[in-house]
Amino acid sequence: MPRLAPYYLCALCILSTFISLASSFSVTPVKWGQQRSSLLNCNPRSRKVAFGSLRMDVENPVSKSLPTLKSVEEAYERIRDKINVTPVLTSQALDKRAGRNLFFKTENFQKVGAFKFRGATNAVCRYIESGGKGPLVTHSSGNHAQALALASKQAGLEAYIVMPSNASPVKVEAVKEYGANVVMCEPILQARDDTANEVMAEHPGSAFIPPYDDVDIISGAGTTGLEFLSQIEGGKLDALIVPVGGGGLLSG
Repeated sequence: MPRLAPYYLCALCILSTFISLASSFSVTPVKWGQQRSSLLNCNPRSRKVAFGSLRMDVENPVSKSLPTLKSVEEAYERIRDKINVTPVLTSQALDKRAGRNLFFKTENFQKVGAFKFRGATNAVCRYIESGGKGPLVTHSSGNHAQALALASKQAGLEAYIVMPSNASPVKVEAVKEYGANVVMCEPILQARDDTANEVMAEHPGSAFIPPYDDVDIISGAGTTGLEFLSQIEGGKLDALIVPVGGGGLLSG
């Protein structure tokens, strides 16, 4: 059987999936492309979010806009000094099994242990650019909760996180340790929305940071791919394999 021509595949994955082969991994040196000579200029957005007692489902044209390559590039310039540049790992054992070169973007080494920190940090930065002073509110069962808690702490803003009663105790404690206020609710989506609205009504001037369906959140998630490509020699991959849960990472 003829030898397959090598080509690149990549995966965004949790390293523990391959724990049995951990000894075969090595870190690929980061090869950064030429950095921009200056930050991309953009006018601070007048973010139209729900304040005070207004419901979170008010019309929000900003959230309905679509992310672009430019918005992802701007997001990366905005957050790059606040996030971890996560390593790209390789494995000769897995390359041999697959018959091609594999690269693993280990975003589990990101702050809070998830890519969600990128989007939350971008959203908080954009909120501050627009003149917002908090507090910030969201609902999440785990990763976005931790991400917004830490991003808010770093920005010096108060945060209220609505979490379902069946959320992982470890993640609930992590959110508290990051300094956010945790408000528990019943484990159904309507309860999350209702409880978040109640929290916002109790804190006039508060702003809701969506867990996924927002251009700033998605653009922040997209910086994972932008960074990944900059770490691969030549900046080209033949295929990108992305695990999908809610679609937050893939949308970026």
